[in-house]
Amino acid sequence: VVRIYKTKYSMGDYLKLLRAQAALAGGQLDLSLAPFQLVQTLEDNELVYYGAPRLGITLTREEIDQEVRNRMLSPPGEGEAPTQQQLDKEFQENYRQYLNATQLSERDHRALVERDMLRDKVRERLGQKVPVVAEQVHIQAVLASSEDAAKTARERWEKGEDIATLTAELTPTQNPNEAQPADPLGVRARKGDLGWAPKRILPQWDDIIFKLEPGAISDPLPAAEGFYILRVAEKEPARTIDQANREVLKDRALEDWLLEERKVARDAGEMARAFDSTKYDWAVRELRQIRQ
Repeated sequence: VVRIYKTKYSMGDYLKLLRAQAALAGGQLDLSLAPFQLVQTLEDNELVYYGAPRLGITLTREEIDQEVRNRMLSPPGEGEAPTQQQLDKEFQENYRQYLNATQLSERDHRALVERDMLRDKVRERLGQKVPVVAEQVHIQAVLASSEDAAKTARERWEKGEDIATLTAELTPTQNPNEAQPADPLGVRARKGDLGWAPKRILPQWDDIIFKLEPGAISDPLPAAEGFYILRVAEKEPARTIDQANREVLKDRALEDWLLEERKVARDAGEMARAFDSTKYDWAVRELRQIRQ
């Protein structure tokens, strides 16, 4: 399915991990997305595994042991002080149940934990370069289901109509039967106020929102969920980036690093993907048979 440097994942490996995901999801795995996302995750995990040492990032066996243990232990309740013997018993019981449910070996699970830990450490290391202060804009937004509705909303907004009224009327609520969010930016819940944002928080619109003058409203902007109209309420050339946006920028930094690592591996002939519709169909069929 995937080969990166010295690591290869066979269809057997892939099915085992897909089955583990399904077990953890309680059988609610979205089979239209999850099988493809798993291939991407396997690639990213191995790029992190091989690339982390070049950043000076390594893990000891003891660190991995402790993380495996931490993931299996519940936080103590208020006033509780379990003994070491009780903690050891809880760990062994929870770990046994987890491995039985996922059908993973201890070795497989430790490898997943190790790669998760390395990914977090790489993200934090790259995040050290994220600026503390940057140019920012205060964004307001309305999401409409069609371009015509967005144009009408823009006219009403320009005439002074309240944005909270517009979002309550036009921005869709989430349908529980839909896999994808109807309002991924939370426009409705935030009553149209998306707050302050530096570049790369809404990268698809950076070229637009950072050119708008305060008070100006954009033309309808197409997206998978509908059409947005955006207004810059305020601008500041140097404003402290809040913690939530800093976390997003850390994710962006990791994404950039993975793209570069992917390019390096591909250029060196050290990366290959062999996942197609036939293998997808086989994996889904096998997973459904296991469920039955």
